[in-house]
Parts: sequence; C-alpha cells; structure tokens
Amino acid sequence: MKRLLYFLAAACLWTGCSEGYDDSAIKDDINDLKDKVTSLEQQIASLKQEAQKINSDIAAMQSIANGVAITKVTEHADGGYTVTFSNGKSYTIANGQKGDQGPQGPQGPEGPASTPMMRIDAEGYWQVSYDGGTTWEYPNGEKVSALGQTGETGDQGAQGAQGYTPMLSVDADGYWTVSYDGGKSYERLKDAAGNDVKAVVAEGAGNVSYKSVFESVSYSAENSTLQVVLAGTTEVLEIPVGGAALAQLYAGENPVEGVQSFAAGETKSYTVKAPTADLVKVIGTPDGWKAVLKEMTLEVTAPAAEAATRATADSATDLSLLVVMKNGLATVLRMQVTVDGTTPDPDPTPDPTPDPTPDPNPGTGESKSYSLIAAEAIEGGLGLPGGTSAVVDMGDTFSTWTWNSVGFESRCSLTTTGQADGTKVPVFYFYKTSKVAAGTLIRNTTPLGEIQKITVTLVDNGAKKGNLFSMIETVNGTTQTVLSSNDNESSCEHVYTFTAGNDGKFVFSNPSDQDCKVLSFVIEYKQ
Repeated sequence: MKRLLYFLAAACLWTGCSEGYDDSAIKDDINDLKDKVTSLEQQIASLKQEAQKINSDIAAMQSIANGVAITKVTEHADGGYTVTFSNGKSYTIANGQKGDQGPQGPQGPEGPASTPMMRIDAEGYWQVSYDGGTTWEYPNGEKVSALGQTGETGDQGAQGAQGYTPMLSVDADGYWTVSYDGGKSYERLKDAAGNDVKAVVAEGAGNVSYKSVFESVSYSAENSTLQVVLAGTTEVLEIPVGGAALAQLYAGENPVEGVQSFAAGETKSYTVKAPTADLVKVIGTPDGWKAVLKEMTLEVTAPAAEAATRATADSATDLSLLVVMKNGLATVLRMQVTVDGTTPDPDPTPDPTPDPTPDPNPGTGESKSYSLIAAEAIEGGLGLPGGTSAVVDMGDTFSTWTWNSVGFESRCSLTTTGQADGTKVPVFYFYKTSKVAAGTLIRNTTPLGEIQKITVTLVDNGAKKGNLFSMIETVNGTTQTVLSSNDNESSCEHVYTFTAGNDGKFVFSNPSDQDCKVLSFVIEYKQ
C-alpha cells in the first residue's frame, strides 16, 4: 500500500511539473536547425548546378585547346552559346556572365567561400583560381595534363601522356571536390596552403556566383568564326566553324581567301591542312585547268594563253576538293581561280625528271564534275525523309528534288549515323530490303552529258563490298549494270566507270540485306 501511495505521489509530482514546463525554446532551436539543414541542402544543390556550368566550360575550353574542330554554333537568348565539336560532343558555354546568387546558407567554418575557375597554362596543364582569376595554382599542387586525348574524360594512365578533363562538384559538407576519372571518384580541392576549399558561404552572405572562364564569346555567321576571349586575358581567339574547321587551303602561311589570279599557263602550289583527313581528292576543275594533288600539296595550273579567254568567260570559277575525315565527317574545299591574261616568266631551272604520276585531270576542256555531299545537303536544308519510317511510308513513290540545278528522284533518307567515337555523321541512308520492301535508290532526272565515272564514298564504319549495291547506266536505250572497282572487296570508296555513249543518267540502289550509308556521290562527265 505504501508503494502504491509513493507511485501516485510521484505521478502527481511529475504531472504538476510538466504542466508548468515551457519547451518552446527547444522547439524553436529544433525548427531553426531543420531550416538550416534545408538551406544547406538547397545551397549544395544550387552549387552543383553551378558546377555543371563550370564543367561544360572546362570541357569546351579543353576541346578548343586540343584543336577539335567546331562544326556548329547555336546562340542562346541569354548571350551564351551551344558549341558542337567534330567529335560529336556539345557544350553550352557562358558569355562572361555571373550566375544568379543562390540561397543563403548556414554559418560555415572560418574563411571565405569561393568558386573555382579553371584554365590551361602555356605548358598544357590545368590551373585553378579561387580569387576570380587574380592568382592561379595547380589543383592540389599537382600538374595534370589538359592536352592530348580529348573527350569528356581521359582514360587513366601515365600523367602527361594524355588529356584529363576535371569534373567539379560539392560534397555533403559544402566543400568543392574534383574528379579526373569521369565522376567515378572525387577528392576535395585544396588551396596552396593545403586547406579544403569551401563552396558554402557563411549565413547571410549568399552564394558565391560562378564567373565563366570565357570573358567574352561571339559568333560571326558571315565569317563562320567563333571569337573567344578567355577570362583574365585580352587576346581574341578566332576559331573557324564548319567546313573551314575541318580543312582549309593555304597559300604559304595564310589561308586562301578570295579569287586566286594566275598568269596563262602558270602553276601555283597550295597546302591542304586537314589534320584528321582520311581521304582528300580533286573532284572538280574549271575548263582548261589542271589540279594535281600530291600528298597534301595541291598544284594548280592555269590554261595556256590560247585557252584563257574561253576558260575565264565567267571571270572566276571553282576548283573543288572532297575531304573526308577519319571520323566520317566530310567537307568540300572550293577555291575560285581566274586567268589575268599575262604570261608567266619561264622557269630558269626546269625539273629534267618527268613526273611519273599520270594527271587525273588532263584539262581537255570537256570534263566536268558534279558533287552531291550529304553534309552540304543537310546544311542546305534539303528536305528528304529523316528516318526509316518516313521512307517506308513512301511505298513505291519517290521524293523529287533539285540540288545545284540537277533534278533527282530518291527513296532514301538524309540523316546522321553514329560512329564508334560517338560522332554523328551526315549520310544518305539506303536501307536494306527487309526494312524498305520497295527498295532504296537515287537517280538523276536531269542528264549530265556523258557520265565518265561516279565515285561513291561510304562512312568508315560502313565499309561494304561493291556487289551489294547496284549501279545502272543506259546506253543506246539499253539499261546495263556498271560494276564497282571494289566489287568483291569491302571498301569505303567504290568507283563506277561508265560506258562511252551513255545518256548521262544513273540509278544507284541497294537491293541487299545490309544498310548502306553514303557520304557523297562525285560524278565526272563530259558535255
């Protein structure tokens, strides 16, 4: 009984105490702690978004430093740009702008927070700045190579042998981290004193906003150049965009610009600069002109004096070269040439050794060339179907279109195909018969005089035997098959030599059970 009384008394005592106890301060502290945790999480999430901007700028800067060709530039309303490179990668870069200020964060450790800026030094190593570009140091005191193998990330290997792409992030405690293996592992960034670098700022200060590594970026569609000024510098880098980024013709040390003037019968040499070219060939010369390509040197000879008047009736005409890169991208280099009517000085020391290489363009005044390049057709907005289903839906009908004054009918796709390195390459896609029962083909409706030969170039990872395809000519009203030079061999180039007296029309089709991806058709003919 005493024990029961003691228990009731204790219960009454506890009840009396609890009724008078004020726990609002503890609740406020708990709620404040929850708010700070939420704010920290929001701030870290915001900083990770800023890190994505930094990573995009870093990857773009590395691609530019490694000389990766820029194939396309798209401007955004906010002044930034999406830059597409020839390796298939695209990056959105800021135009010297700072990001919006993020949410306020909780009180952090002593010392200011900062947002890293990255650059590549003169020796090709990454450097980082934590004070807006005033001072620079190597990340965590280590020299990490930026040049060499490009891509979003480099394969792990010996330092300096290839390029690595840093990826920045923020850890759960609000510190900047860096990865050199594509985001598989991260370590904290440290300043020159060996201290971890904070990303989260003190309460009430607001987030540190990101300043682009590009001080300014502008694109000139007229000149096809991207003008870039890196943060902390004043030097303007002019980077070619599109075909000029893949290949260029040089006269000495300078890119070829404008009309090239020749004396009658004069020969000049030009250099083709295309570091990743897999195929370079002359595909067109004006009447009376000769063009011989020896390795990457192009020798151009103007017509003799008696032919100059006829050859320059249009004042300036185009000499054309097809350049196919190792990743499958293709471009056409064109140079305008004219004869000024003078006679060149005789060569005081002529070469007594004749050139054993036959001239593929003898300059008879009759041979002409016509090129149909998938990359140019896409860029020019040629409205052909872009996929299998659209071609299937055509049934046995054709797309009718004109390109450079020549009429065509086709049942094929104009699209892009992925290469092993991730590149998207423009192609005329001739689907196999199991996909398109009516068959895929292309034929010209405008005669081209007498066709001499047609060269069909396929993408590198789509090398096929010539006997998979069909090329048809018509001679004296009779249709007949033209065999490829590589009829029984897998090749990316198939040359079809036509019979004299043909009517100037062709039909190329794919009756096989394998897809065919064509970069270009180059047609040589006589009028």
